Amino acid sequence: EERRQARLATVEASNAQLARDVHDVVGHSLAVILAQAQASQYLDDTEQLHESMRAIADSSRRSLREIRELLGQVRDGEPAAQAPDGGLDVLLASVAASGAQLQLQTMGQPRALPPELEMVAYRVLQEMLTNALRHGDREAPIVVTRVWADRLGIEVRNAVPEEEPTVPGGYRGAGVPGMANRLAAVGGTFDLSRHRADGREVVTATAWLPLRDRGGTPT
Repeated sequence: EERRQARLATVEASNAQLARDVHDVVGHSLAVILAQAQASQYLDDTEQLHESMRAIADSSRRSLREIRELLGQVRDGEPAAQAPDGGLDVLLASVAASGAQLQLQTMGQPRALPPELEMVAYRVLQEMLTNALRHGDREAPIVVTRVWADRLGIEVRNAVPEEEPTVPGGYRGAGVPGMANRLAAVGGTFDLSRHRADGREVVTATAWLPLRDRGGTPT
C-alpha cells in the first residue's frame, strides 16, 4: 500500500509539473504572438510587416518545439532537465522581437547556473514576461533587472492600465502560485506588489533564487 501511494504521489507530482510547464509555454507564446500581431496592424512598410510575420512564425515554432520536448520527457519518464537553448537571453530577445519595449538592467557578475536552477529561473521569468505582456500598458516599457549576488534576483516591473483587474498585490490566474511553487522547491522566494509611481499603477514581480555551483555547493 505504501509503495502504491508513493507511485501515485510521483505520478501526481509529474502531472502537476507538466501542467505548470504547458501553462507557462503556451501562455507565453500566445502573449508574444498577440503582441506581435497587434503591432503588425500599424505597419505600413511591407518589409517590416514581413519581418513581423517571420517573428510570429518563429514564436510559434519555438512554442511547438518546447511542447514536443516536454511531452517527450513525460513519455520517457524524465523531468525537464534544462532550460531551452540560449536560456534567459534568448527568452528576452524573443520578447523584444515581439515589439515590446524592454529595458534590461544587470547588476553583479553573471555566472553559469546548474540545470535545475536555470530551468526554474527560465520558467519564472517566462511567466513574469507573459503577465507583463498580457496585463501591462503597451505604451510603457517593461523593466527587467537581474541581480547577481549571493542570490540571483529577477525583477520585472511594468505599468498597468488603471482599470486592470487584479487580486490584492497582483494578477489573477494560475501563473502566480506556479511561480511561487517553482521557487519554493529550490529554496527561493517570490513577491508580487502593486503601487503607484510617477502617477501610474505599477506591478513589480520579484524572484530570488539561491546560487549554487554545478556541484550543488552554495556560492
